[in-house]
Amino acid sequence: MALTCPDGGTCHHDCKARCFRVQACGPLSGVFPEDRWPAEVAALHEHPDTQIRTLEEARDAVQACLDVLDKASKLLFNTAMTIRAHAPKEVSGA
Repeated sequence: MALTCPDGGTCHHDCKARCFRVQACGPLSGVFPEDRWPAEVAALHEHPDTQIRTLEEARDAVQACLDVLDKASKLLFNTAMTIRAHAPKEVSGA
């Protein structure tokens, strides 16, 4: 049986303890004032790992993301170069 989201919507995220939609989306239109989650609902469903309290924590989080993107970029470049090196050579003058 699907859970019910705090705004009355049907859960499609298999939520167990916290509502994904409260963490990532706004509520259904017209349910709460200004189409925002009430503070008590947001606090109840807040994910502890996503709360950034200081500018230093924000910088660290951004740097961690940049490090991952840098590694992914290098991996993609190296993969492309490997594929290119092993690709059949074009035959010219046919």
